[in-house]
Amino acid sequence: MAGVYDRFMDDVPYNEWAGFLHGIFKGAGIETGILLDIGCGTGRMTEWFAHKGYDMIGTDTSPDMLSVAMERKVVAGSGTLYLCQDVRNLDLYGTVDGAYASLDSLNYLIQREELVQAMTRVALFLRPGGLFAFDLNTSYKFAHVMEGGAYARVTPDAGYICESTYDRKTRLNTYAVTIFTPAGEGGTGEADGGTVRFDGGKAGGAAGAAVTDAGWGTGGGTGEADGGKFYAGPYARSQETHVQRAYTLAQVQRILSEVRLELMAVYDGYTMAEPSKNCERWLFVARKPRYGMV
Repeated sequence: MAGVYDRFMDDVPYNEWAGFLHGIFKGAGIETGILLDIGCGTGRMTEWFAHKGYDMIGTDTSPDMLSVAMERKVVAGSGTLYLCQDVRNLDLYGTVDGAYASLDSLNYLIQREELVQAMTRVALFLRPGGLFAFDLNTSYKFAHVMEGGAYARVTPDAGYICESTYDRKTRLNTYAVTIFTPAGEGGTGEADGGTVRFDGGKAGGAAGAAVTDAGWGTGGGTGEADGGKFYAGPYARSQETHVQRAYTLAQVQRILSEVRLELMAVYDGYTMAEPSKNCERWLFVARKPRYGMV
C-alpha cells in the first residue's frame, strides 16, 4: 500500500487539517519546539509542520511508509527524525512539546487496554503543559455511513476497492481492501491469481468492472482517456484487511483521566463546532498538567 498510498489519499485535506492543529498548538503557546506525529505514514503532515519551523518526530509501524516519508524529508531538506515504533511501546530520547495522531490511527487499537497503553506512553513523553490532539472515527460513521458499503478510488495507474462491515455488538469495523497496481509495483504479495488484466470487467469480477468503467485500458503499455495518460495493464492484485474499533466519548474521557491527561476540548472533526449526534470524526485535545506526576 505504501507505494500508492499518497495517490489514493490525495483527497484528504492534509493542509487544512494541519492548519487547524497548528492553530490549536499556537493557541496553547506552542509556536516552536518539538512535535510528535504518531502514525505519521508517508510524512505529509509531518513535513508540513517541519516547514513551519517545528522540530519533528514521526513514528509509524510500517517501514514501507517510513521509507516514503524519508524520501519526502530529503526533498524538503528537513531535519525530521523518523522512527519505526508502535505507539503502545513509544520510546523517545526526551520530552516533546506537543503530539498528534491524525487520520483515525488510534482506531486501530481495538482493545481498550491497548489505547490505555498508548495514551500512557504519550503522556509520559509530553512535557508538563504539552498538548496531545488526536482524532477518532465514530460509531455513527461506521454504522450509518460506511457499514455494508463498498467504494472505489482510481487514479490513472492504480486503484482500490474497499468493502466495509460494522459489527454493532463488538463495535469493530472491518475493511476488506483490494488493491490494483501496475504489475511489479506496490508490493510482492499475490492474491486471487496475483496478476490480472482489466478487459472491460471480465477479469477481476466486479472490481474489474468498476475500475474499467473509470476509463482504464487493456493490454500493456500506456493509453489515453479523457485527455490524460493512463496505464493499460497488466495489473497486480493484492488484498489487505484493516480493523478499527469505535470507542464512545465516555470511554475516551475515562481513559484520558486514567492516564492523567486533562481533556480540553472535543470538536466535530477539524472544525470549531461541537460534536453532533451525526459526527463522523471526533477531534480530542488533551493537556498534560503542569504539576503532578503521570
